[in-house]
This record gives sequence, structure tokens and C-alpha cells, in this order.
Amino acid sequence: MKFDVISDNYFYCEGIKSSQNQVHYVLDRDDVNLFFSSFTHTNYLIIALRNMHLRGIVIEYCRANQAKYVVLLEDMIKNDWFEIDNVIYFSMDSSQQHIRKIITSPIMSKGDKLTQRELDILPHVHLNNTTMASMLNLSQKTASGYKIILKRKLKMKAFNSLALTRMKNAIMCTDTEGQRYLVS
Repeated sequence: MKFDVISDNYFYCEGIKSSQNQVHYVLDRDDVNLFFSSFTHTNYLIIALRNMHLRGIVIEYCRANQAKYVVLLEDMIKNDWFEIDNVIYFSMDSSQQHIRKIITSPIMSKGDKLTQRELDILPHVHLNNTTMASMLNLSQKTASGYKIILKRKLKMKAFNSLALTRMKNAIMCTDTEGQRYLVS
């Protein structure tokens, strides 16, 4: 199975070049448009973009064209992964062999999948417990509990609010009208 890798990190691109994948270094929207003009939808696309704006553009294109893709994230535990709506999220530190193995035969235990309620709470997880609880009509203890569960299920290596906000923003995208939606 061949992969296309798109990244805004030159050193990452140079480090993973191989005969098994095509590596594309992008810096702006024009580079992304050039990449997609020749992208083969039969290959998996590995999105290793740290720039959230570029990541959003790439994900919007993949969604619109029903391309198969995975997203690499920095705030995850090394070689760990999770899945939301058929999109697999890996740690940026994952090896190519590990990514290849999971993509070709993903097996998730039911306990690791996010429930619909957890997906509904995800857009609000960056808020403090009091605000989140009042917005979602929950108790503060329940709001805190959901944050703990989400941090565990999202395989986060740091449990501070900033890391949680970055992780939420990596999973959520903004459409052309500026509305937030879950990446799927």
C-alpha cells in the first residue's frame, strides 16, 4: 500500500522519504492546490501539518472528494492512535510501519471509541468546568469527568488545558462560513 504524505515540516519530509510513499512539502494554499492537482485518490493521504489553517484546507478537500486520509497530531502519546468517524488520528511520533499496520487492519476496542455524547461535548472541552457545565446543562463534576475521559480516549501525553485545546482544534475544522464541524 502506497501513501502520500503532506507536511509543512521540511525535516519531517526528508526523514520519511522512501519508495513506499510520496512526500509533499507545502507552505501555503498554492502549494496545497498544486499537490491536489496531481493527487491520486487511491492512495491514503497522511496529513502531517502543524499549521492548522493548512490542515483545515487539506481536510476540507479530502472530505469533499471522499479521499482516504489520516491525521498526525503532536499532542498524542508516541505510536498511539484513535479513530473518529473513519478518520484515524496518529501520534506525530508514530513510525511508518506502525501507521501502515493500523491502516491496513484497524482494530479498536469499543471502550476507546468516542460516544456520541463525548463527540457533542468535544467542541466545549476547552472551557473551564463551570462554564462548560452551565452551557451543556451538566454538573461541574460531570463536566470534569468528561474532560478526563476525553483526554484518556484521545491518547494525550499532556493533560493541561492548552494541550486539550490544541487537540480539540486539530479534530475540529472551520468551514467556509466560519462554522465549526467535526472532521469525519
